[in-house]
Amino acid sequence: MTRDSGTGLYGPAEAARRLGVPPSTLRVYAKVFEGVLSANARGAPESPGRAFRHRRYSLEDVETLGRIKALLAAGLTYDGVRAQLAGALGAPAKGADDRPAPTGAGASSASVPSVVDRSAAEGDAHADGRHAASSAESMVTALGEIRDQLDAIARALDLQSESLGTLGSRLDRLEARLDRWERSIHLATEEKGS
Repeated sequence: MTRDSGTGLYGPAEAARRLGVPPSTLRVYAKVFEGVLSANARGAPESPGRAFRHRRYSLEDVETLGRIKALLAAGLTYDGVRAQLAGALGAPAKGADDRPAPTGAGASSASVPSVVDRSAAEGDAHADGRHAASSAESMVTALGEIRDQLDAIARALDLQSESLGTLGSRLDRLEARLDRWERSIHLATEEKGS
């Protein structure tokens, strides 16, 4: 399905194709990161009487999902990706499940005020400083997660190196054994030939 000219939204198959992921991966991303996607992408019901609606993705949703894919490919965890997106989206308020509040085509500007809106609404001249501190905290958290992942990789490489050393020693012993057998066979064939 291509972009629906009536709504300007992509169906799941087309959004997955554009992202270069299977539809099942798109469903996981849409569920895990629903807090940063539009109501259409979350499959929110059109009316109170309907239990659900098929997911439809705006161009903004597809771009956000592309950033999510890239951050995950770079090794960030889901929490790390959320922290990165929170910083990129102006540190929106977090929901009860610790995900950023909805943004995008389906969210009202009142539900996720920007840093400038908050500053004006609160009359607080220090909002930009808090945003910078929040972004810095998000970066520190993300860098900590990356450091932990690199430490885990280093430990795994150390174990692999030890295993390779053990395998190398075993291979040396097997080669020495093979050499002895070849000499024995060679000597035995020479004695039979004499």
